[in-house]
Amino acid sequence: MLKNLENIPDIAICFATGSLLKPAKYKLNSIGINYSTQQLVASNQIFEREQIVLKAIENAKKFYNVDNFRRIISVGDGLWDLKTAQNLGIEFIGIGNMHKEVLFENGMQRHFEDLTLIWSKTK
Repeated sequence: MLKNLENIPDIAICFATGSLLKPAKYKLNSIGINYSTQQLVASNQIFEREQIVLKAIENAKKFYNVDNFRRIISVGDGLWDLKTAQNLGIEFIGIGNMHKEVLFENGMQRHFEDLTLIWSKTK
């Protein structure tokens, strides 16, 4: 899905994670995701989840050389992902079934079982 999204000129991608940087890089590298270190923000030096996401958005603006994004969508599988998106006023798409019930109970409106379904629905 990410490889397909990268080929669309109007889409920018960044990664914000509560993980430490080294494991986050390992995970992305393990599944063959190409990224610039500027696109990845982890919790090594930023501890508030909203600040991690805001830093990732700011980095993406610099990386893609834009002043603003028309639309920002956060994709995640946990309650902290949803709450962070809600606190920042950005859209959220839930992924996976492990926390699906809790996410819906807390206001999630869009959900997909896995990332491949997002791509097929947006074509």
